[in-house]
Amino acid sequence: MSVRPSWFLVAAAIVAVSVVPLGAAEYKAEIEAFRAQQEERLRSDTGWLAMGGLFFLVEGDYRFGASTLNDFVLPEASAPAEVGVFEYRDGETTVRARPGTTIAVNGEQVNSTVLTPSLSERGADKVTVGDLELWVHISGDRRAIRIRDPNSEIRRSFTGRKWFPADEKFRVVVRHEPLAAPEPIEVPNVLGDIERYTATAFAHFEIDGQALQLEGHRQSRWEAVVHLP
Repeated sequence: MSVRPSWFLVAAAIVAVSVVPLGAAEYKAEIEAFRAQQEERLRSDTGWLAMGGLFFLVEGDYRFGASTLNDFVLPEASAPAEVGVFEYRDGETTVRARPGTTIAVNGEQVNSTVLTPSLSERGADKVTVGDLELWVHISGDRRAIRIRDPNSEIRRSFTGRKWFPADEKFRVVVRHEPLAAPEPIEVPNVLGDIERYTATAFAHFEIDGQALQLEGHRQSRWEAVVHLP
């Protein structure tokens, strides 16, 4: 098993692959439509701008709520002073409401339950506190509580991405070469944890007469293939 550097996503963003011939105007319109879609997703209630926190877990109990006396402090406008406790033991995370109360998990009120984790939020059990959503996030071999806050200051003050002008130099046609035997690989993520992928193919192309190659990777949480030079 080989290890790849974590900058592979940048390469995927650089090269636009064209499989249908387009005129210059159509090409620019296609790029602008893609950028508008990305901006819309980023600004949405479930976009990255709404991510409000990431608290890594080690064995133990973690109180959470708006009070600064908690281990995980939630936004005061969205949560009561005390909500409950996350208990992490033997790789399993349990959420418990504070005594005499219940807490919403997947839309149902419970006193206590074990939470199913996920690499992304897809398939994870969701804890709802006011406008906040909390779930157990998998990062490599570690577990964390991820928080979504649609009222986050970052989301409210975001003014938009800054894009480079569309450049037809990076409009390329690739030759797809599937790997005879898919290769398991490991890639450090931005948090320093190892994520596991499968290398499935090569993509060959040229820019300014220089022969280049991208390696196609697939991971279970993504339907699309990402690439690494």
